[in-house]
Amino acid sequence: MFLFDLRHAPLVGAFACLAVLALLAATQPEADALVGLVSATTVAVLLLLQAWIVSKVRHRRSRPLDEAEFSAVRQWIEALVEAERVPPFHLRVQDGRNANAVTSGGVRRHFVVVGRGLLDQLSTDEVKAVLAHEIGRLLNRDMRRRLIPMLCLNYAFHALYVTALVAVLGLNAATAFFGGVGIAMFWWIVPGFFQRRWVFDADRRAVELIGDAEVCAQALTKFSEVAGINLDERPMTHPPMRARLEAIKQLAQAPR
Repeated sequence: MFLFDLRHAPLVGAFACLAVLALLAATQPEADALVGLVSATTVAVLLLLQAWIVSKVRHRRSRPLDEAEFSAVRQWIEALVEAERVPPFHLRVQDGRNANAVTSGGVRRHFVVVGRGLLDQLSTDEVKAVLAHEIGRLLNRDMRRRLIPMLCLNYAFHALYVTALVAVLGLNAATAFFGGVGIAMFWWIVPGFFQRRWVFDADRRAVELIGDAEVCAQALTKFSEVAGINLDERPMTHPPMRARLEAIKQLAQAPR
């Protein structure tokens, strides 16, 4: 059992903001100017927790990918690192039915974790293409160069939003209600706006590393089938799979 489940994070964030606003309204009526900063800090901390801690907890039992059948994958990664095309990272496998691959931030080296559910159903070339997308995230420095500025922007907008609520409505139940409802915008919409674009950038990097857009498109299609993802599904943090496939096909048609 995980100590912190990512699926519960938005609810935790909403209740945290409600609690902060209610507490300040009851005990610190003179602290109007601090309400926006306190609630924005709550969201920023939860987002950092999601990006850096939750993934480690969820994949704490992952182990090195050392099976002989995946020696070609390991040799391919070692060759990329040796040629300095990619930074060193830890490659792990999550046993069980997990059919996903994720990048997790690390202090010195990042982690790329691939689920056994993918390894058992994808070919070697398809596994390489899936990992190339995660490696693309490392090359684009999504966890460091992009995450922190996005969090800062989100923090500023959230603080202004709550501060404006307090200025207009005062510290009362209405402010707490709208502050709690507004958490969706700062938990999903703003980060999702950036993260969807990062996915396209990582796909482009994957095509560059693999050298064959058709293989990347085939791997993404197979990944969708194995993971049970509808091609037209629109998650908040990723573009639809169909849009990703179309972007990859455009890369294949682009002149070199």
